[in-house]
Amino acid sequence: FKGSRQLTKFLNSPVLPYHDYYFFRERRAPKMCKWILNNKNFISWLDRSPESGSKSRILWIYGRPASGKLVLASFIIRKLQKQGLNPHYFFVRFTSKDKSELEMMLLSSAYQVAHTTEAYAARLKKFAKQGIVLRRADSHALWSLLFKQTLFQLEESSLAGKSPLYFIIDGLDKVDNPTLFLSFLFELPLSS
Repeated sequence: FKGSRQLTKFLNSPVLPYHDYYFFRERRAPKMCKWILNNKNFISWLDRSPESGSKSRILWIYGRPASGKLVLASFIIRKLQKQGLNPHYFFVRFTSKDKSELEMMLLSSAYQVAHTTEAYAARLKKFAKQGIVLRRADSHALWSLLFKQTLFQLEESSLAGKSPLYFIIDGLDKVDNPTLFLSFLFELPLSS
């Protein structure tokens, strides 16, 4: 895309999570969250050595309300950024209709990936030129078009040799249809 405006228009003005990220990143006290760096599941999730395989992985962090999961998510995002990776993230908020809709989470994720992955942005541009309109698309249609038929098809060819895609989603239980999103995740070829 020539610019963010075209992409924003095609993806129906997605809600972007940057403000939430900076807000919660500032809430972290020094040394807080560093325990995750020694967690074997986290280390395994980050490992992209040839021996570890290249299939998708899910790291599920859960805890009681107000136990610091948001702050931990922002810490993990910052850790990935410091390693030169481009994490894609979304903070689900039940207090905001836009931030609790599964459709908006999918559109926001697609927007972020398009800004870091040229081949994906080119495919979205092609869809826009074909006149595909996402305004009224439901979650199934968005998942299928933007991820299954597009992004996941690029992974083997266009993304080879590049860093993996990391998605951090906080508040999955607050999204308007968590069961549907989980069913989407179960469609991924997982290694662990």
